[in-house]
Amino acid sequence: YIENCIDSIVEFCENNKDKEYSLENILYHYSLSSTPEKALIYCNQGWADNLATLHIEPDIILFDIKSIIELSIRLENTTELIRLLLLLQRIEFRYDYVLYEYAQNIALALIANGQCNYSMKMKLMKRLISFLKLLIQGLEKLWKMALGQIKEYHLRTLL
Repeated sequence: YIENCIDSIVEFCENNKDKEYSLENILYHYSLSSTPEKALIYCNQGWADNLATLHIEPDIILFDIKSIIELSIRLENTTELIRLLLLLQRIEFRYDYVLYEYAQNIALALIANGQCNYSMKMKLMKRLISFLKLLIQGLEKLWKMALGQIKEYHLRTLL
């Protein structure tokens, strides 16, 4: 019964490909449907580009790609697995480097196009990424200091 319901949702998504809901959720519903292999087909550069055009959060896109990678492993489809891993690498590069480096320019372009809400997201994302990088650097330093202290303590207890 549940699979029939999911297949109905997939049918809705197929018949309404231009709707944001369909674009954002088709992979998820296909992965649970009676034809999960179609999720592998839909997970491609065009799908990711369409979601980016709709300003869907990068984390959602990356999560979906990783979920479909897991599905390809379960379905034992190594050809698709390799293609999906390459897609993941490209999309991660897009968001980790390109988006970060050009967030300010993208935000200005969005403002010029009257999309102020999305421009604020871009500005906040760049600041958040900068903050997280600093936080990670600080945590790495603390971790090294803690390891040094632990080693020193063990050396003292051995002597």
